[in-house]
Amino acid sequence: MSKPYHYLLNFLPAIPALLLSGWLIYSNASIESCSGLVQSIFFVLSSVLLIVLALWALIRMVVKYEEKLISKSWLIAVSCLVVVGTVFSFLGSSVWLRLRLGAPLVEARTHQGQYDTGVVTLYENNRYYEVIGYIDFSCSRLGEYTIKKDTLFLWGDAFEKSGGVFANSYLMSDSVWVPIGKGARLKVRKL
Repeated sequence: MSKPYHYLLNFLPAIPALLLSGWLIYSNASIESCSGLVQSIFFVLSSVLLIVLALWALIRMVVKYEEKLISKSWLIAVSCLVVVGTVFSFLGSSVWLRLRLGAPLVEARTHQGQYDTGVVTLYENNRYYEVIGYIDFSCSRLGEYTIKKDTLFLWGDAFEKSGGVFANSYLMSDSVWVPIGKGARLKVRKL
């Protein structure tokens, strides 16, 4: 009685939700990026749309169709996967940073109250993650570092790529990093 394309037609409502979920996870998995208010609003709206699509597809599959479908349990699993993907998207880069780089060692911040604020986090594998926050958006990127005696070297031209917020090298102490050359002083916080 059922036609061969019957299962495909039942699955079609879940396709937009899966595509949107995949896009949200991919866009938030990117550690090196810039984002602002417009991207945040779009993210919230698309996440709400995603949840509505997933719930609509789930309710449609469970309630509307009374006949036994082989793919009914599979569609429930896909809808749950979409919701879990949305939750991971809301968690943002902090989850992806821990998965990719491991546990952070130390974090240093520029002084509060400046227009351009920045945070540098050092990780065990000689990688650092920097976030530069401006009034209306923020940018982040990864780089490599080395420490020789009491001097920290941030490779990859940190000064130029951060717009002068971070220096290329710092004299390190337990409470503050002093730039060698141009750049901002950083207050240190052990993690």
